[in-house]
Amino acid sequence: MTADPRAFVEEYVAAATAADRARYLALFDDNVVVRDEGRTHRGLTEVRRWLDHVPPVEYDVREVTGTGAVCRAVAEVSGDFPGSPVTLRFTFDRDARGAITRLEITPDPACSTPGTGQAPAGPGPARQEHTMTERLTIGEFSRITHLSIRTLRRYHEQDLLVPADVDPVTGYRYYSPGQVRLAQTIRRFRDLDLPLADLRRFLEAETGAHGGAADRDTARQVVAAHLRRLEDRLGRTQRAVEALRELLDPGAERTVTLELLPPQRVYAVSLDVPEGAGLDWYDAAMRDLDAAAGHRPVLPPGGRYTHELFTEGHGHATVYLPAETPLPPGAPATVRELDLPARTAAVATHTGPHEDLDLTYGAVGSFAARHGLRAQNIVEEVYLVGPRDTGQPERWRTLVAWLTAPEHP
Repeated sequence: MTADPRAFVEEYVAAATAADRARYLALFDDNVVVRDEGRTHRGLTEVRRWLDHVPPVEYDVREVTGTGAVCRAVAEVSGDFPGSPVTLRFTFDRDARGAITRLEITPDPACSTPGTGQAPAGPGPARQEHTMTERLTIGEFSRITHLSIRTLRRYHEQDLLVPADVDPVTGYRYYSPGQVRLAQTIRRFRDLDLPLADLRRFLEAETGAHGGAADRDTARQVVAAHLRRLEDRLGRTQRAVEALRELLDPGAERTVTLELLPPQRVYAVSLDVPEGAGLDWYDAAMRDLDAAAGHRPVLPPGGRYTHELFTEGHGHATVYLPAETPLPPGAPATVRELDLPARTAAVATHTGPHEDLDLTYGAVGSFAARHGLRAQNIVEEVYLVGPRDTGQPERWRTLVAWLTAPEHP
């Protein structure tokens, strides 16, 4: 090991300004730690990447102090970078072999760059857009972003917003101004309940090393999918608010009439719907009915459901399509012809999506009770305008018929 600190610094400057980067890297231990511009680079692989961002510079060494094992140098660094020249302090730790085990580059407190106060990196100004004066403590970053220190720590623990640097001794977190926009973006997504897994996918795509079309597509897909979920949730919330306002308005009543539904011949699919079946059974029934009809019927489809389907979550259902011709050969085995008799019912037309269909059911059921009408164990729905006709739920029209009188043969 070169015992003379000045001789070592001269060796360092010669290697740092040489065209052969391998000569410079040979000065470092394999496990070296380099701190520069508030960032920590560990090991030769990270130091090599750091060096790739360093433009050519010149050194004018002003002062050397210390020993062969620990020494400090102050040098004016000049080159083609904003704020040149700048005065920096280099602190070296070396092992018994003379290899650098730690290098810390900081602005010299006795000097500052006129007009800018910026301190480019060494051996030259690496990543010129980030300087030592741009390193922010977690408290400073909290004030800038309006995110609490507790939230910033949680974002770090969740691997959403990793500080630009964490001091290995104190554990203090430091951030860069370039992370402000990212922090506020994360906050907005969390305010909008974007799942953590989706947020990580978005951040990986946004900050990916490649930043190519695939990353941009991934980021857009994550955002688009969540916006659709938010729009759906907003629509449900708006409809719930409207329903609540209606319920709280004593003068708001849905129009209900007592009507005689005419007899009708239909193609029908009947089944017992098990608990927790969702609506797949309805879609399957409609597919079979469409296959049997062979063309779009003029009259709208409908369904007849026992009350248990709503009160117990399972029950009998018959889905139908009006038909004026006999069932054709080759129709699905689930489809049969059915003659619906004339039937008396308390009837109301529900407007819009089905989230508040219960209000219409409440209206027809209350009408029947107030008028002393004997209810049948069946309700009928006719989908005057539905998803088969338009993708705009606000245009849907559903006739709800609360059957009240015995059906006539």
